[in-house]
Amino acid sequence: MRVLLDSPDATLGFIVEQARPKLINGFARGVDLYDSNIEWWVFYRENFASYSLASSADIASFCHFPTPNAPDLDAPLPKSSKGLALRSKEAIARLINESAGSLIHRLKEDGDRRLWSNERLRPPEEMAYELLNHVYESKSVLHEMEGDFFENLLRSGGIERERLPPNPTYGDAVYEATFVPSLGVHERRLNLPAGTLRQFVRQDRLPSWIVWRQTTQAMKTLKKAEGSSLNDAMIVPFALYIDAVEVDKRVFHCVQQRRSRHPLMDRVVARLFCSKGLRDLASKLETMAAKT
Repeated sequence: MRVLLDSPDATLGFIVEQARPKLINGFARGVDLYDSNIEWWVFYRENFASYSLASSADIASFCHFPTPNAPDLDAPLPKSSKGLALRSKEAIARLINESAGSLIHRLKEDGDRRLWSNERLRPPEEMAYELLNHVYESKSVLHEMEGDFFENLLRSGGIERERLPPNPTYGDAVYEATFVPSLGVHERRLNLPAGTLRQFVRQDRLPSWIVWRQTTQAMKTLKKAEGSSLNDAMIVPFALYIDAVEVDKRVFHCVQQRRSRHPLMDRVVARLFCSKGLRDLASKLETMAAKT
């Protein structure tokens, strides 16, 4: 983000090369990283890992399955509500109730398997009704707002149409609802006034965001949700900056599917690899080290 502040018109390639030395944080070898962090890793594994794994299973399952009548993310975003109909509150409630059973079934069948084996996680029924209740409330409030209901829907999600690319898709809007709040996090870390980054930083200006979005969008085509895949998707963007990143095969195949969607994805695919176990991982690391 600092590179963009200094060079707002910089190319994506320039941003990657400028950010690389900052992201690797001064570590040049894996052994240096290990020696400096092993005590913290052991402490984390003994005290926090189980909670983190439980949370990732919850989040992965919660986010993986679409809400009722969710549009195709690659479909064009309507320019207005013309030709669309806003359901009555009663119709919305009826749709929500009809969808509950299907969503609960999918959470049980295709959600992360730890959902029903970890006492720290909420039952699938509770998760489903929490999500569907949020859908009901977000859509019902549109009846109280004046003007074009589709524009109101976008604004209620913090989405400004002028920030979206030309000929935007539903995916552009959906991911914008996550992207904009993340800018606020960067503003606080950089001690910038609120709204500074929102004025000029778009989704297509951050290499790591582009890679993460492409990866997670491909993962939505997977039948089953897994917390481990969610975690791997978060580290895939590091392949822009370091020599190699290990991910599970599900995520690797998802990235492969998107390699033609953006030039950065082709670069990332070349630096990802999978391993069958610790012995295979050690062998591959030795081969990589020999080439450097």
